[in-house]
Amino acid sequence: MFRFRLPLLFALLPLWLLAQTDRIYLAPDDHTDYLRSGHVSDYETWIPLMIDHYLDLNDDTIGVPPPFRSKWNCDGAYWMAIYQRNRSADQFDRFVRQLQDGRMTIPLNMLVSTYGGNTTEGAIRGSYYAGRMQRRYGLDIPMAVAMEDQTMPLGLASLWAGMGARYSWKGVCGCATSVGGLGQRTHEVYRYTGLDGQSVLMKWYSLTDDQGLGGHAEAWSPNTAVDQCLDKLNSVAFPHNYPYTVAGAFGRGWDNTYTLDDSFSAVAEARSQGDTLCQVSNMKDFFADFEATYGGTLPSETVSYGNEWDVDCASIAEVTGRMRRHIEGLRSAEAVATLAGLHDPAVWTTLDSLRERAMIAIGLYWEHNFGLGGVADATERATWERGLEGTVADYLDQLEQSGASALAVSLPAEGELRFAVVNPLGHLRTDVADLPYTGPLPVQVVDRTTSSIVPSQIIQKDGQQFVRILATDVPSAGYKVFTVQAGAPPVLPQAAILYDHYFESDRYKITMSGEGVITGLLDKSTNIEYVTNSGGHYMNDLGAAEAPGGEKFLENAGPVSATVHTEGLLPVPHDVRITLYADLDRIDIDDRITSNFSGPLYWTFVVQDGLPVTRHEELGAILTARTTANGGNYATQNARYDHLSAGHFIDMTGSSRGLTVSVLGPAFFKLGNSTTSALDGTANRIDIVAGANFQGSGPGIPGQDGDTLFHYDFSLRPHGNSFDPVDAMRGALAHQDPLVAVECTGANNAPMPTTTFSLLSSSDPNVVLWALKPAEEGIANGIIARAWNLSANATTAAFTGDPGIAAGWTCTHIETNTGAAGVANGVLQVALAGRQMRSFRWIPGQGHVAIEPWVWLDGPYDGNTQLMHDDLRASGLLPWTEPYSGLGYGVNDGAGVPIDPGVLDVTGPSAVVDWVLVELRDANDATQVITTRPALLHRNGAVTGTDGQSPVFLSAEAGTYHVVLRHRNHLGVMTADALILGSSPTTVDLRTSGTTTYGSQARKDLGGGALGLWAGNSTNDGALKYAGVSNDRDPILQRIGGLVPTATAHGYFTEDTDLSGVVKYAGATNDRDPILLNIGGTVPTTVRQEQLP
Repeated sequence: MFRFRLPLLFALLPLWLLAQTDRIYLAPDDHTDYLRSGHVSDYETWIPLMIDHYLDLNDDTIGVPPPFRSKWNCDGAYWMAIYQRNRSADQFDRFVRQLQDGRMTIPLNMLVSTYGGNTTEGAIRGSYYAGRMQRRYGLDIPMAVAMEDQTMPLGLASLWAGMGARYSWKGVCGCATSVGGLGQRTHEVYRYTGLDGQSVLMKWYSLTDDQGLGGHAEAWSPNTAVDQCLDKLNSVAFPHNYPYTVAGAFGRGWDNTYTLDDSFSAVAEARSQGDTLCQVSNMKDFFADFEATYGGTLPSETVSYGNEWDVDCASIAEVTGRMRRHIEGLRSAEAVATLAGLHDPAVWTTLDSLRERAMIAIGLYWEHNFGLGGVADATERATWERGLEGTVADYLDQLEQSGASALAVSLPAEGELRFAVVNPLGHLRTDVADLPYTGPLPVQVVDRTTSSIVPSQIIQKDGQQFVRILATDVPSAGYKVFTVQAGAPPVLPQAAILYDHYFESDRYKITMSGEGVITGLLDKSTNIEYVTNSGGHYMNDLGAAEAPGGEKFLENAGPVSATVHTEGLLPVPHDVRITLYADLDRIDIDDRITSNFSGPLYWTFVVQDGLPVTRHEELGAILTARTTANGGNYATQNARYDHLSAGHFIDMTGSSRGLTVSVLGPAFFKLGNSTTSALDGTANRIDIVAGANFQGSGPGIPGQDGDTLFHYDFSLRPHGNSFDPVDAMRGALAHQDPLVAVECTGANNAPMPTTTFSLLSSSDPNVVLWALKPAEEGIANGIIARAWNLSANATTAAFTGDPGIAAGWTCTHIETNTGAAGVANGVLQVALAGRQMRSFRWIPGQGHVAIEPWVWLDGPYDGNTQLMHDDLRASGLLPWTEPYSGLGYGVNDGAGVPIDPGVLDVTGPSAVVDWVLVELRDANDATQVITTRPALLHRNGAVTGTDGQSPVFLSAEAGTYHVVLRHRNHLGVMTADALILGSSPTTVDLRTSGTTTYGSQARKDLGGGALGLWAGNSTNDGALKYAGVSNDRDPILQRIGGLVPTATAHGYFTEDTDLSGVVKYAGATNDRDPILLNIGGTVPTTVRQEQLP
């Protein structure tokens, strides 16, 4: 226990703030050097040990002046997951309470990670666990960090802001680095800003050392940290002026195994003297102070610093490539699951546990110690990484299978062999589709929309037979149905022909060596050659140059496509397959290295044009690979340039021609003769990393951990001399997200259309649909769409689809709602800044009904104000997620749904009273429950969705239903009449006799014409009993301890009949007497039954 005195200066704290007193924030944390300072099992012990320690310390200092109270900052959301599985529910609840009140914090990132080897969607999914915890417990999580590595991507600013982050800090190691000038940063507190203008407030100090300001343990010695902050505030011993009165030193753990430090509070008090206030910080307070004081005058940085330790993941290139492919595979699997979920919500919810583990695995994979150098050897690290990749692979496989199976039975077969060809992308699309087929030949394929026979051919792929077709005009985020039937397909020319020295289609003529090197690529439509020699390298060149290699031969040749296959030997054995299409403008390349190697190895692509401009997707941004001094996006100092991030594509466009290379699997590329300190921004050559142990942060994993098979997928799209980011991205997505064939197996009355269907489309062709998926808590809570405006110009995109849109909300990328979105006539309007990605939640216009119930609860009702009190909300006792699933109610629509942020901050008549349950029952048989959904009850009797404003949307087709309102300790009621419900909201006012209810005396007369639900059913059994077996009185006594009748219990309990937050058995306003009163007040054995059939 600490003993403190209250300094006179602290009593004047508000005046200090007004006078711009120097303020120093000391933020303790333990830098998690996962698998460097300890093994996995160690952190399962250390992290709970540290959290326990600081929970106690935070409680021990609760009575001291606020600046000196202990706080603790976990540097990863994974701390929360580890603590939950290693501690009791009560201990975890204590941790959550301190997260809620700000004495503990977690960031959005799972652990300290690098990001250059990740993907745009992977960076988002890695924070999905934090998003779930945010919604489940009502947490404010404004921090996101990328620590210790010396570099930083540009687009991560936009992604973090889109996830809801407001702040970040970075401290670097200054070790194992080629980055210079770390001790003299241009800006130290600034707006870290993306190309879309979104930003987070960043603290990244010039480096002193890794245990001082600018390092990853700035507060290693709290007293020294204060000294350095004072120097900074007074511009002493720093290379440039720090014109602020606020400074912070963050981080205590450094490379420790674990950190138990009780000194911060004492240091903060002792060093608060004169005109300086020193305080223990949760980081958020530093940024809030800085933003309030200097927010309007801070500089902004919109640059990429390249990659350094990021490249270590190339040391197990195949595992990393598979992880990146899995993340990309989620796009198609989730789109199929969304279509299936329209009629089978379980396709998503049954995978909840596995999905959470998969999202955590994505968040852990790029943990920053990939380069080793600690207690874990290469085998241990590689095994851990493989386990993470395997978790995501398992989830993806199960989601693909369950989604396809569920969609199949929703599609009528009508006695034919039909396939729905699903387009996961957000625009009308023509592409090839492969239909699995093992029946008799020949067959032809009919487009059911046009009744025309489409081009087709038989192919073999991965040991399975398919019918490959050209599927034209497949709707956005939807499908088109085709029938396979007996008969000869139309006779059409072969898509491409292999000659002795070249491979030729109507569009392209490719010259290719037996090593798979493309030495010539002629676009016959423009008569432009795209390949040239650069240092003895061409295209798709692993280093064999013009070596003759193996024999070339055709595979799967037909009128839709043809593939040339060759096996090369130099510099390592490898297979190359190049596919040309009759009606598509891309050239697909399937490369495989078939032996182990140590590397580094590169796949080289050279374009024939002088001084082209290279552009590439990084994370959430399309960058120009030149420094800012030369019109690009890379910083001119404190950066590393030798290996840049390869997102979905790399494009080289010069004065006469351009080439877009779609990249699936590899994570990095080298531009021309770039070095660690110089970016070759006019090079016409890119070297895509096949694999290497670059030893960025340590010795790394040697020899690719023994792997002997490596996959690389590229696609080439030659174009003219102008770069179109939309065309480049759409082309890359078409290559990486093929059309999905789902066999139709449904009955004749299956619910999905039999020809075409489009779930969602955008009015703006510059807006790319980036993700489409059921909401994390289930499709009953809406569908999540993520859209990226690839234009530099702002737009308002109109989204609609075949079912229309009933309601919509903007949300963060990790699915926490941020506000209502405009919906009119089934169309959702989404405003997007130039180059901005936004996420939104929406309810389809079909398959949902909307109601606006109103109801009084007897317990909290006040006849004087004609409102209910909101004591549970005011006391902070309302659960952030619906309680009814945990109480045993059959919640099949919205189980686990959370309250939107800010809703519980509302006061007055619209303040929230409690959760209620809205239920629909069959019009003809009211004993049959159709669907049940949790909702929010407000003081004025309104029942709304979890945003506190919208109607309650229930998963049911438009029709006639009885409406039921239930509460956890009040008797439920049902409308006597079945009501006609649809997508337009129907008001159901149960507060007055104007709406009749089923049964006799189903509601209590509250006076003044008000009717409400009967209070007191603490056992939730539908019967109000004061005495006898299973009565509602005894649980009240048990809740307060069972012995002393005058005791009380504070909390969210069903025994709290008046919803005051206090359970009382005796005395004024006790919870026992209303039960007796509500059964008649005189005969204690009377029972009042809930009036529900």
